[in-house]
Amino acid sequence: MINVMIAEDHILVRDGIRHLLENSQDIIVIAQAKNGREAVEEYKRYSPDVTILDIAMPGMDGLEACKNIKSAFPYAKILILTVHPEEEYAARCLKAGALGYITKMASSKELQDAVRYVAHNQLYIPDGAKELVMSQLLHPMQEENNPVGLLSDRELQVFNLLVHGKKIRDIAENLSLSVRTIENYRYRIFKKLNIRRTVDLVAFAYRHNFIQ
Repeated sequence: MINVMIAEDHILVRDGIRHLLENSQDIIVIAQAKNGREAVEEYKRYSPDVTILDIAMPGMDGLEACKNIKSAFPYAKILILTVHPEEEYAARCLKAGALGYITKMASSKELQDAVRYVAHNQLYIPDGAKELVMSQLLHPMQEENNPVGLLSDRELQVFNLLVHGKKIRDIAENLSLSVRTIENYRYRIFKKLNIRRTVDLVAFAYRHNFIQ
């Protein structure tokens, strides 16, 4: 039996994932968390075989939680759950220490298979993205071709929220940070991407397929 922990801040999504996993005969959910910090604490308590971390959680996000868990427990087996574009987030997930990632559009069978792969210490990358991800890891794109690669993990998280219309105060509340901190992140994002206005940031996001 594969013991799984799910960290996801939306309770309906979390319950849905649990239901999909427990429809199988070999997977059971033994712990749940609603944010990254709680995920780290629950991992210490339960030592699950596989931990599923949503990449976008308030306070400590999935990438940060992954790094924290792997730092304390190097053999932890982690699967990242994301809705973000594969090209930018896939390599970051693996560099953070995850054994794989899967999108929220995946089928229940794919989710179950991903958990089994990770439980057996095997890398899981969706079929359609394997070549791209491996190429990105082995041959990182030049900064001029991949300007988003200049952003830190937290800056990329704020970037995604900004381009999807979230206000500074809402982002601060969602990430459990101060308004001033988010404003500083926005300033650094604009500077790194050579952008002056939010409308230009949205246009940039369309050009680079962060908004469909």
